[in-house]
Amino acid sequence: MKKRFDPEIGIVWTCHGDATPLGPTASHLLRALAFAEGEVVSKGALMSEVWGDTHVTEDSLYHAISEIRKALGDDGAKVLKTLPRRGYVLAAPDRSAASPRTWLLGLAATVVLALSAVFLLRTSTPAEPLGIAILPFETDTASERWRLIGEGMASEVATSIAQNGWLQVYGVEAAGHARFALTGLVQENAGRIHIQVRLSEVSSDRLVWSGSWNGTAETFLDLQADVAVQVASQLGGHWSGSVVRHDAMVAALRSTESLDAYALYLRAVQAKHRFTTESYDEARDLLHRSLAIDPGFAKAWSTLSVVEALRAYSAATSADLDFVIAERIAAVERGVVLAPDDPTVIMELGWLQAFRGDRAASADSFRRAVELAPKNADVLAYAALAGALVGTTNDVGVDWIERALSLHPAPPPWYSTAEGFARLADGDYRGAIRVLEQSPNPVSRFVQQMAAYHAMGEFDNAARAGDSLMRFNPDMRIDHYVHAQAMDMNGTGRILIEAALAYGLPLGDYKDQLVARAN
Repeated sequence: MKKRFDPEIGIVWTCHGDATPLGPTASHLLRALAFAEGEVVSKGALMSEVWGDTHVTEDSLYHAISEIRKALGDDGAKVLKTLPRRGYVLAAPDRSAASPRTWLLGLAATVVLALSAVFLLRTSTPAEPLGIAILPFETDTASERWRLIGEGMASEVATSIAQNGWLQVYGVEAAGHARFALTGLVQENAGRIHIQVRLSEVSSDRLVWSGSWNGTAETFLDLQADVAVQVASQLGGHWSGSVVRHDAMVAALRSTESLDAYALYLRAVQAKHRFTTESYDEARDLLHRSLAIDPGFAKAWSTLSVVEALRAYSAATSADLDFVIAERIAAVERGVVLAPDDPTVIMELGWLQAFRGDRAASADSFRRAVELAPKNADVLAYAALAGALVGTTNDVGVDWIERALSLHPAPPPWYSTAEGFARLADGDYRGAIRVLEQSPNPVSRFVQQMAAYHAMGEFDNAARAGDSLMRFNPDMRIDHYVHAQAMDMNGTGRILIEAALAYGLPLGDYKDQLVARAN
């Protein structure tokens, strides 16, 4: 902190010389605190003043407070004080030289707060990036050699996680920005190596995830690479990784009024994975609310596309189905504009390309998504599932899902659906039937098992699967399913239409054009 004279407002205090790197949110918060003339301001009042009617979590407030304190340097905690269960108070470092309000005016002059930024803040608050601080791994020895090994382990893990593309990685110097901290321990005993890794939430020190690995000193480099890959995969899944599961649990415990775009997205993912008609509608509503807060949230758009694909299962009329498909196309196109290199967006583009008849481009899109995220288990599993549905990646789908399963030691149940689809597309009908027994999605289980049994000539079993399908979802129309999923009419799509005709399952308005496409 230093004092200077300003000819317009008198003596003012500034931080770190001539510039204070505060963003618009922190700057607005700082103004609100200073104009309270040193009085205590509650969390609720601050959030209302800074964010208005935009719903955010308290994490947004904590992040802005942390940003201000960092800009204030060593005096940060003294100048901006937290009063437990009451709120915050801002006090000038020298009350005789400047009041909080006068001190703030000088500080605000150095950060150049633009009115346009405040307007954007009140109309659209983007989902905050998930930050993970990767700290040097500790060792059980004081030797310099093992200290360097611990730093190398942290660097390897950080590099692997950074390739994820949606988790922000921080080192020791910037660890204060992170919501999560990753720590580790490397132990050596008689040539045996034991590695422990722990992910915790910074604000609460709550354990989010932990894992351990064993190896030998001779194979340490291989062990290090394997740990880095598995940690990145365990944390990085955008639908079922440890970070997402943790935040989804927290979001579920908070009231709807306090949720921001990201929390609404998490609740939508949870609803989607309940695999019922009602849960798909709930997920759609949550995603629309998330996107109303942040229209630039690309992952919400791509997930909305997936939800619309699931909602198509229950479209009883062609008008209903056409509406759902139009909604899905709009979500895909919006996602492509916002994040053309996001793997999930690219996979949804793969469906759209197949739907429009460009199956070669569809295959290229799925392969590109996997190339961009080769260690993201969720991406691999969904590529196996969606690529099998449209029938453009039949030769690699089983490999993708097996890689996903190897990366995820406790895979979510929907991975069974992905494996079943991939095996069916690859011609492993018996394997598909077996795996699909574990699928949490009854519609997917019954319809794909019917196709597998029919392809093997086990017509009685196929008919029973069809009966089970209709009992679970009487609105299901097989040709609607084939059409909406852009299924290959030279593969599984043709088998399903044949089965529906053979077993008397109801069909809609697309049968003739699908049969014509197959011929």
